[in-house]
Amino acid sequence: MCSLLRISSSTVLVATHEDISLYDTRFSSLQARASLHQNSTSSTLASRDLSGANSATLGPDGKPKGHIFLTSYIQDLDLAIGYSQAGIIGVQLALTGGKPGNKTEVRRSGLLIDSLCRGVKMVGVGIPKMQAPVAPGSRKLLSRLASERQAVRKAIWDLKEAKKAGDLHKFEQIFAEYVGVTWKAEEPEQGEDTPMINGTSDLEVVNKDPSMGKPVPGFALEQDESPSPNIYKPLRHEFVVAVLDMVFQASSDDNAVQRLSVSFYPPNVFRYLIESGNFSETLIRSYSGLVQCLSEFDPSLRTLEWILGVTGEIGLGEVIKAIEIGLERGNANIDGEDRIVLEVIRSEVMRLALVRLNGFPAEAIAKALKTGLGGQDLMDLIHLLRKELLFGWQLRGEIGVGIGIEDVGIVADLLTVALDTVGIGGLVLGNSSDEFIQELRNEVTAVVEGVQEAAALKSILEEVLRHADWRMATAGKKQAGEKQAKRRKRKPKVIKANARGSEKRETGRKKGKGVVANELQNGELVEGEEDKMESVLGYPAEPSEITPSENSAGEPADEPVEGFPLSKLPPEEVELQNEIERNVVKRAREIPAKSVSVAKNLVNSGPIISTDTSVVSPLLPLGVPPAPISRISLVTAQPAENRIGFKELRQLNRRKIKEASYRESMVAGVYSVESMLV
Repeated sequence: MCSLLRISSSTVLVATHEDISLYDTRFSSLQARASLHQNSTSSTLASRDLSGANSATLGPDGKPKGHIFLTSYIQDLDLAIGYSQAGIIGVQLALTGGKPGNKTEVRRSGLLIDSLCRGVKMVGVGIPKMQAPVAPGSRKLLSRLASERQAVRKAIWDLKEAKKAGDLHKFEQIFAEYVGVTWKAEEPEQGEDTPMINGTSDLEVVNKDPSMGKPVPGFALEQDESPSPNIYKPLRHEFVVAVLDMVFQASSDDNAVQRLSVSFYPPNVFRYLIESGNFSETLIRSYSGLVQCLSEFDPSLRTLEWILGVTGEIGLGEVIKAIEIGLERGNANIDGEDRIVLEVIRSEVMRLALVRLNGFPAEAIAKALKTGLGGQDLMDLIHLLRKELLFGWQLRGEIGVGIGIEDVGIVADLLTVALDTVGIGGLVLGNSSDEFIQELRNEVTAVVEGVQEAAALKSILEEVLRHADWRMATAGKKQAGEKQAKRRKRKPKVIKANARGSEKRETGRKKGKGVVANELQNGELVEGEEDKMESVLGYPAEPSEITPSENSAGEPADEPVEGFPLSKLPPEEVELQNEIERNVVKRAREIPAKSVSVAKNLVNSGPIISTDTSVVSPLLPLGVPPAPISRISLVTAQPAENRIGFKELRQLNRRKIKEASYRESMVAGVYSVESMLV
C-alpha cells in the first residue's frame, strides 16, 4: 500500500513500505529516493541524524510501524507532512548541505536537465489485453469501426474483380450498394454515329476498350427516400484512394517520365465522387498530369470542362495546363458543326481556367506563366485578354471568338500579370525581334489608352450622377416651397361697385388664425362691428345723421350735408367721390377689430384700438389709445352744395388723415425715446 502527494504540477511524492520517492510526471523520471530501513546510507534526501528517534518508531525488521500516509505540503518550508502508527512524519525535500543553520535553497522542479539518465520504465498492469474491461459505448464503437473496415475491404475486393472482368454495370452497382444509393441503369438514346459526351464517332476518338468512350449521362445515382436526400455518405479515405487507383493509372514512357492515363472509366462513380466532395487530385498518386490525361481521354474537352466547373480545388499547374490546352489550335481535319462545337467548348474551358487562375496570388501566377507557357502562348494569351478587355461586350455573341468573362476586373488583373511576366527581364531578352517588341508596345499602348478612357468615363459618370442627385434634391425643395407658398397665399377678393358707386370688401376668416372678418359698406362698418367699436371706445364709431357739434378730440365737426344721388353729379365729382371712398375703405381695412398675436399686427401700418387687452398697436406702446375712429370716419360726409366744393373737401380729407397719422407717429416716437432712456 502506498500514499501519493502532489508537490507541484509536475512533481509527485510517493511513500511505500520500502522507501519514499520523488517522481517527475512530465518526463517520467525519478528525482530522488530515500529508504526507510535503519542501516541504509543511500538516502538522497537531506535529513537530520534521527537514529535515536527512529529506533523507537521502527519495528523488529527495521521498518516503520504501520503505513505512512502523506497529507499536506508546506511550500514555504518545502516540507511534506504525513502520519503513521508511530506518529507524525515530516519529509524535507530541499537540500541543506547537512548543516542545520544553513538557509534552505529554493528548489526548482520540472526541468529537463534534472530528468536526464533518470527515466523510469513502464510497468505492465498485469491484466491481459483481451481481459481488460471495456465500457459498453466504447465496445459498440470498436465493433462498428471493425465492421466498417471489413465492409471497405470487401467492397474494394469486389470492385477489383469487376474491373478485371471489364463489367462496368457490375462495378457501378457494387459502388452504389456500398455508398447507400440506388443505382438506376439508363438506356442510351443515341445511336452509334450520334455525338456522345466523351468523344464522338465523327472525331474517331472512341477507345477500343468497351469501358472507355462511354457517355457521361445525367446523374443516374438516385438516393434512397430520406428526410435529407442531398447529404452524401462520408467515405473512408482508403476507399476513395482505392477507387481512384482503379480509374487512373501512372505509366512511364521511354524518357522515364510518369504519365497519368485513364484505365477504367465508370462515369456515374466518377461523377458521384466529384459531386459529393470526395474527389481531390491529391488523392491520385501521380496527379501532376490530370488535365492532360482528361484531354487525351476525351478530345472533345467535355469532361475537362465539367471537371473545371464542378471540382472544388485544382492546383495552379493544372490550371496553367488547361489554359495551354485552350490556346491550342483546333484540328484542321474537323469541319462543319463539329468544329463549331469544339471551339465553343474550348472557349468555355479557357473561361473557367482563367477564372480559377485569378484566385491565386499574382506572384505565383507570374512564376507559373513563365514556367508553364512558352513565349508564343503567352503572347496569344495577352492578345486574347486584350481583345476581351476592349471588345468583350461585342464578341459575346460570336462563336469561338471571345472568352465570355463578364467581370472586367478579372480580365484587367490577368492582363496586368501577363504583361509583368513578359517584362524586360523575361522573354524580351530572349526574343530580340523588332516585330515582338513593336507588338508588345502596341498592346501596352492600347491598354493604357483603354485605362485612361475608363478613368475619364468614370469621372464623367460621377459628375453626371452627382448633378442628377442635385437636380432631384433642388426640384423637391422647390416644389415643396411652391406648395407651401400656395397654401399661405390668400385668394384676393373682388370689389364690385354698385349703381350708386358704393364698394364692398370682404375678408375671409381662416381656421386656426383667429382673424375676425370685417366688412365695410360705403366706407362704414357693419352693424356688428359698429356695436363692438362703441362698446370698446365709449362713443359712436362714426357720426350719426345728427352730427354733434364737437368730436371726441375737441375739434369742430363738419356739418352734415344733404345727400343726393351720384347719377346726377358730373363725372369729375363722381371720380372724386370714389377716390375719397377708396381712401377711407383702405384706411378702415387696416383697423382690425380683434387680433391674437403681435406678429400678425405688425403687418398693419395704421392705428389699432388698444383699449382692449387683446388689441395691440404696432406703433404705440401698450396702454396708449390710438386716435378715435370718428376722426377718420367723419371724412365720409357728403359735401354741401353751396358751402364747400369738392376740391376743398378733398384737401380737407387728406389733411385730416395726415394729421391723424402724424400725431400717432409722434406719440409713438416719444414713447420709444422714453423707453430707450429708461
